[in-house]
Amino acid sequence: LEEERELEAELAAEAEAMAEAEVQAAEDEHIAAKLEEQTVEQLRRELRRRELSTSGRKSELIERLVEDEHEREG
Repeated sequence: LEEERELEAELAAEAEAMAEAEVQAAEDEHIAAKLEEQTVEQLRRELRRRELSTSGRKSELIERLVEDEHEREG
């Protein structure tokens, strides 16, 4: 009985973690979509403002900004 409770608790924790990961992925997609609308120069300007590297392709710039958003939130 105790083992069943522990297993249920583990499963519930895993389900919660998966749900949080799905929410985070959706937020990332939303942020990336908004950033995709910007020009490379606009992205680089924002990266400079945040004192981040401005090198790379547009997709790399967007990825860097999305990662920075995670750090700012966490």
